[in-house]
Amino acid sequence: MSIALATAEEAVKLHHELVTLNRDAYPPNLAIAINNLAIDRRDAGHHIEAPAAAQEAIDRTRELALNEPNRFADALAAPLTPCLISSQNKTPDGV
Repeated sequence: MSIALATAEEAVKLHHELVTLNRDAYPPNLAIAINNLAIDRRDAGHHIEAPAAAQEAIDRTRELALNEPNRFADALAAPLTPCLISSQNKTPDGV
């Protein structure tokens, strides 16, 4: 496992813990950490796990945008990038 991937996984774990402690303060940071994890998984060749993390980042960012559209609506574009790149990197048979 690469250092970047291990660091990203640790960041997501820590942000999950922070959200547990203060649900209102940390969700944007958790969404960003999960998006970074998706990118690092993609870069490490984990093409099955990367889209799942990207989808979680999208879902969390979408929830933020629904609750505070003026603050987070534009943020939805960031987690879409790993999904699009991962889908473009698949072979014709879907692997």
